[in-house]
Amino acid sequence: MQSLMSALAGLSGIAFLLLRLMMASILIIAGYSKFFVAGLERVTTMFQGYGIVPFPQAAAPFIGALELAGGILLALGLFTRTLGVLFFVEFIVAWWVKFNVIAPPGGGYLVARLDAMLIVTALVLATHGAGKLSLDAKLGRA
Repeated sequence: MQSLMSALAGLSGIAFLLLRLMMASILIIAGYSKFFVAGLERVTTMFQGYGIVPFPQAAAPFIGALELAGGILLALGLFTRTLGVLFFVEFIVAWWVKFNVIAPPGGGYLVARLDAMLIVTALVLATHGAGKLSLDAKLGRA
């Protein structure tokens, strides 16, 4: 059992890389969609409809850019802790909106479950950094 635990510990760099790449892929697709598929006008209208996003005309491009550029940086493992904090805040809000505003009564969990996983992933990255296989590590910031 000790050798198994030792072997698993040796894989932590790969585990953090996979965690970052999975979250990055979700974020890049979401950010790309906000700019080039749905469009910022539609995203702004959605944010206005939620009734809780201050300055939706500014929030829509900010969130789109955060997801697109931040997703790319996350894939590289650059500024990971800062991005982890920003995404933690973003997905707390997204979870709350989906759970309380969008979801039908009793259906909040089904609508918000991806956001719940992204909250936890962002928290792990904010508290533990990018891992050994990252530009942050190469720059001594992991």
